[in-house]
Amino acid sequence: MNVSHEDYAEIQRTIRSLVIRSQLDWTDDFRRQDADKMANLFRAARKAHPVLRRYVNNWATAAIARQYMQNKRKHAYKQGYIKKRPNGMDGDGPRRRREDEDDAMGGAGTSGLNA
Repeated sequence: MNVSHEDYAEIQRTIRSLVIRSQLDWTDDFRRQDADKMANLFRAARKAHPVLRRYVNNWATAAIARQYMQNKRKHAYKQGYIKKRPNGMDGDGPRRRREDEDDAMGGAGTSGLNA
């Protein structure tokens, strides 16, 4: 980001505070957040730290907010405050295998070699 370590830490603190004040749901995936709340977060972050204006589409602010929310969610899982989602949509659950992976994995899928 081309900012000093101290400036980056200050930006992180501000964004964490703004995530809380904008009432984003940290228990849900970043992609499912309310667009109006996200717009308010981006606007307030740019106002507090004008250096954030140089990053197209607020990618730096989004990355810091996403990291904060993921870390908060993972800590809550480990402490037992919340349970993991059964559908694995937050990226923390096991990955489902596709049907076409059976061939690559040596499974019993049809390979088309039995003609």
